[in-house]
Amino acid sequence: MSTRCQIEFFDGDVEHLADGAEPVARVYKHSDGYVSNMLPLLKELEKALAKPDPSYGTRTDDPEYAAADFVCRYRLPHGTPEVKGDKYRRVGQDGNRTPGNIYVSQSIHHDIAFLYRVICKSSGWIVKVFSPKYDEKYDITGFEPYEQTIEEQREVLAAMRPKRKAKVTV
Repeated sequence: MSTRCQIEFFDGDVEHLADGAEPVARVYKHSDGYVSNMLPLLKELEKALAKPDPSYGTRTDDPEYAAADFVCRYRLPHGTPEVKGDKYRRVGQDGNRTPGNIYVSQSIHHDIAFLYRVICKSSGWIVKVFSPKYDEKYDITGFEPYEQTIEEQREVLAAMRPKRKAKVTV
C-alpha cells in the first residue's frame, strides 16, 4: 500500500494557515509520503534552491518554482526506458526518483495520509505537517496538526543527518 501525500507551497508572507487556505502550488506524491521520507526531501530541495543561480539568484521564496522543481527532481520523465530484464523498474529510478505519480494537483486528493504545508521564505522554509480528518463516508473534512511518536521523531532526525562517507585506508 502506498503512503500518499500532498505538498502545498505558500508565499512567505502568509502568517496563519487555516483549513481552506489556498496555496500558490500543490503537488501530489503517490508513494513514500511518510514524514521520515518527506522532510529530508523538502530539506534537500530547500538547500538546492538556496544556492544562487547566475540569472535569478536564490529561489527559496518562490513557491511555484519550488513545486515545479520538486516534480522535476523526483519524477522520471514520461517514457523513461525499462531496466533490461525488469519491466517494473526504469532507468534512473531509485528510492525517491520514480516514474509517474508525482504531479501538480489542483485539489486535495481523496485518500492522502499526510499534507505538508511549506511556507517559502528566503530566510528559510517553515514546513508544517498535517493529518486529514475524515467523516463517516471517508471524505476529508479538514486537517489537524500531525503528532509524531518518539520513534517517528527519531526516524526523521536520523533520515535528516548527513550521510558520512566511510574512511578508506590503504
